[in-house]
Amino acid sequence: MLSKNKDFENVSSQIVDMIVGSTLKKHGVKLDPDKIDPKEKEELRKIVNNLQESVDAFTKKKDKEKED
Repeated sequence: MLSKNKDFENVSSQIVDMIVGSTLKKHGVKLDPDKIDPKEKEELRKIVNNLQESVDAFTKKKDKEKED
């Protein structure tokens, strides 16, 4: 089961990376880490952490449903 969760996390991460990358590319955005405000960085970290927690909770719920 652990490998399934890791595989799901890897796929989810790849999907998010692809969506973000294609969206930035579409709008001609080039990232310059020195120009990102520390507050924005923190907000982005919070968003990513919340998304990760949601994915983890969803995965655990699905795993539990399969066991029942």
